[in-house]
Amino acid sequence: MSIRALVAEDEKPAVDHLLKLLGASPRGVEVVGVCESVRQTLAWFGKRAPDLLFLDIHLADGSGFELVEQSPVRCPVIFTTAYEEYALRAFKVNSVDYLLKPVEAGELDRALGKYQEQGWKSRDDQNLGPRMDALVRLLGRSFKSRFVVQAGARIRSVDVERISCFYSLEGSTFLLEDTGKSYDLPHSLDQLEEQVDPLQFFRISRQCMVRIGAIEDIHTLSATRLKLVVRGGDRDGVVVSRRKVQEFKSWLEK
Repeated sequence: MSIRALVAEDEKPAVDHLLKLLGASPRGVEVVGVCESVRQTLAWFGKRAPDLLFLDIHLADGSGFELVEQSPVRCPVIFTTAYEEYALRAFKVNSVDYLLKPVEAGELDRALGKYQEQGWKSRDDQNLGPRMDALVRLLGRSFKSRFVVQAGARIRSVDVERISCFYSLEGSTFLLEDTGKSYDLPHSLDQLEEQVDPLQFFRISRQCMVRIGAIEDIHTLSATRLKLVVRGGDRDGVVVSRRKVQEFKSWLEK
């Protein structure tokens, strides 16, 4: 049985490219319509429902998010997007698939395979409501890109990409730069955890939160213990708490 797909996309080259890939797909996809705006898509859904919707995040007259949240769309959604990676990973985490433009044939096949394997029939079956709410909240958040620190008599701005970890020691919180220098911060780790991108930073223990790009080595101490070596840090490393090990491993794969 073929998949009846609707495409909501306002860029003609992107439409043509996606239609070409769908036409060549061995998954058996029939494109039943193409819409370039939220209004057109709403009108289409007012008459009939496809099996699957390919939805651009930015349409000619509004957001694809608004369409899904506020409209009678009742089918699985595969987003097409040029959003940065942290947003794309959010789609994966929340089980809403995505295709990064320009769409690649292999990624399209992966998305269609996911749709077929899970046997989705409607948005209700997916329970997309809570997932979309979480996704919209994440995309709407503004994570810090730099921190201002006191370096003696001077004030410095440290980009997030230069941070190896945040850690607490004797009641104070510190930022460890990849150069090995540490700076005192007027925030708790709990507060910092709310300010940084959770796809870049992970709280490995009560005392430490590391940045994924700064991890240089991971040592297995036991079945339930890991030690990390971060750039600029002590070569003895920092230990992932037992209760965080499995969650940490899953985070590394996002």
